[in-house]
Amino acid sequence: MKQQKINWHITKTLIFLGILPSTAGYKYIKEIIYLYIDYDILKLSDAYSIIAKNFSQTPELIAASVRNALKSANNKNLNNKLEILMNTKIFNKNDNVTNGEFFGLMSTYLKYCWDGN
Repeated sequence: MKQQKINWHITKTLIFLGILPSTAGYKYIKEIIYLYIDYDILKLSDAYSIIAKNFSQTPELIAASVRNALKSANNKNLNNKLEILMNTKIFNKNDNVTNGEFFGLMSTYLKYCWDGN
């Protein structure tokens, strides 16, 4: 049951951020978020390797797919929406969130800001 609630919350949050299930890279982003939630200390390169192995892809393809999905979401005000979730100013006007920043912010939000309901 807890897994279903987390899955629902991740999906809802990604849609709010403009990362839709039809977006190439969505499934990789979702799986990497799960890894970040499950492991307190995880390097992004390790996450790419784990996900690549699970999907029979290369880590480079996973990284590129994630980067493209975030770039697409940036066109839909991703940074502003991340700041709304975190309730703080994070980015300068022309900044684009990096893959590592995105997963760090998402895991922080989901671990500490979501009460599990």
